[in-house]
Order: sequence, then structure tokens, then C-alpha cells
Amino acid sequence: MQIQPVILAGGTGTRLWPLSRELYPKQLLSLIGEYSLLQTTLIRVSLIPDALPPLIVVGEEHRFLTRTQVEELNLFQEYQLLLEPLGKDTAPAVCGAACLHKNKVKKISCYSSCQQTISLPDQTILSRL
Repeated sequence: MQIQPVILAGGTGTRLWPLSRELYPKQLLSLIGEYSLLQTTLIRVSLIPDALPPLIVVGEEHRFLTRTQVEELNLFQEYQLLLEPLGKDTAPAVCGAACLHKNKVKKISCYSSCQQTISLPDQTILSRL
């Protein structure tokens, strides 16, 4: 069974003001390191073995910045953007993604918000497991 990564990248940029703004919300900012929160999530998703191309749920007004950040990484030959006309929190975003894929082949959906930082384990730690 394949894994369908779904990245929830909505947000209005109001909670991290003055760094994030309505037209440049925190998921598109490079807060820690050289990559934005969206880009670090995409990097984590690219490490999932045999995963399908990611579906990124994003506000319609951020589609061009999102596309630019995805393509800067050059990790995926293809991906999908699901555009939200209005931000209505997580539940409608998840429902929209589920409806988009409801008639596709059997797969497991893996939902990930891109509004946090998750560090990958150090290789020395992984070698001890």
C-alpha cells in the first residue's frame, strides 16, 4: 500500500507578527536554518520510501510563493496543490484532501502540518537503534 503525503500549509500569518504577514505567513519563512517551514516539511516527506508525490493544501493567495519554494528544492518531479479559497482551519483542509483522493487506489494518507520544526535524528543516534 502506498503512502500519500498531505502537507497542510495554510495559515494567515497573524500569529507570528511582525515576522509573518498576511501575504507571507510563517510556513513560508526561514525561521531556523536556510529553509522555510514548508521546505523542511517537504524534505522530511521526501525521505518516506516509495511515497506518492505530495499534495500540498495551501491558501489560494499563497499558491505562487508555495510553488516557488517547492520547485527551489527540486525534490519532486510532480506534486499537487489543493487551493483553499478561504482558510477555515484543519478539518476542512483534511476533508478536501480526502475527497480529492477518495476514488484513487488504496493508500494510506499521511497528514503533516508545516507549522512546526521537527529535527531529524542524528545518524549516531540512529546507528544505536
